Amino acid sequence: MILCDYSDGSCRGYRLSIAMKCSSPSVDSRSCRLRRAMILINVRTVGHRKLADHMVAQYGLRPGNLRVIYAGTDMGRIENSLSQRRGRLHEMCRVNPETPIISFVGRFTAQKRPDVFVRSVAKLLELQPQSVAHFAMIGDGTSRPAVEHLIASSA
Repeated sequence: MILCDYSDGSCRGYRLSIAMKCSSPSVDSRSCRLRRAMILINVRTVGHRKLADHMVAQYGLRPGNLRVIYAGTDMGRIENSLSQRRGRLHEMCRVNPETPIISFVGRFTAQKRPDVFVRSVAKLLELQPQSVAHFAMIGDGTSRPAVEHLIASSA
């Protein structure tokens, strides 16, 4: 049986305990005592080394109990795609290829905070009204109507 134990009140990772039943009459007492003992696997995964170091310092976790698993991105594939389609965003925005475009690419959800991008652009344009840069948001999600409203009210 595998149990997920959050008895310490945290959700900073997974603590899995493996317990075995000793109800069979054919099990000897030594084996039963071993089976009654909990085997504790205490391993947490994190997305990068800096977060692992922070968790060790902040929560007192042992470094040996943390595994860093990097999200793999094939940069060669991305660069190849970009070189074949260079200028596509400028065409879509109908701006000169020399004009800088600053973009937000991601889900429009509270977690990704697209509103911060919109407010940052509004502040930038307030401070630098002569800016020639264009701004694009690429994505979709549950916050899209709120983002569109924020853009309209910021204009």
